[in-house]
Amino acid sequence: MCIRDRINMGVKAFQRNKEGFSDCRFRVCQDAIGVLLPFISKRIVEVDLESFKHFIQVKNVKHEDVVNPEVKKALGDLGQGCFVLVLTQNGIKDSLVCHNFKSSVSLMCPKEFLESFYIRYLF
Repeated sequence: MCIRDRINMGVKAFQRNKEGFSDCRFRVCQDAIGVLLPFISKRIVEVDLESFKHFIQVKNVKHEDVVNPEVKKALGDLGQGCFVLVLTQNGIKDSLVCHNFKSSVSLMCPKEFLESFYIRYLF
């Protein structure tokens, strides 16, 4: 057995942002949000079920298309960069990693996660 052989296992927690998208160099990955969510306090937006469904369906939501005024205000106050949309139902939290741009919000999660949320909330 060679000592130099290593096996790396784990979940990717952060990913580099492409330059020009925000002031932050890294963003949170959807794969690790379950582990990191208890430690995130400032960049969380709590949403209701209808808003959560809207974000899942549209995937790139313009700020003016957000129906809930509380969510719209929270997005305006955040500034550009990565944040987490959180839906709490029956004591269970579901979360989506998003990126807030000047005039829109884009979901930053793999298709598999979106399909899972789509099946759970839209069927």
